[in-house]
Amino acid sequence: MKLDLDRLIVESLGEFLSHVRITNWIGRENEAISLFAFGFLQKHIKPTQIGIEVAVAPSPNKGINSHVRKDLAIWPASDMNRFFPRP
Repeated sequence: MKLDLDRLIVESLGEFLSHVRITNWIGRENEAISLFAFGFLQKHIKPTQIGIEVAVAPSPNKGINSHVRKDLAIWPASDMNRFFPRP
């Protein structure tokens, strides 16, 4: 499963970078993440596996309710998030 997801991410990034080069696309970080996620990555995985500006695993130096926010999270399965499935 992990190797398949890794391969799909690499393919999606390649398509995205080609698009950026060919079109001379410019934008800010948030816009680039959105374009990548919904313009390229979504073609390869289920949309419910993508999270933008979401909380992920707890910080190891903090309590169980702590979290770290990421620009882009790609969950291994649909409907996953910081709290589901429960550890």
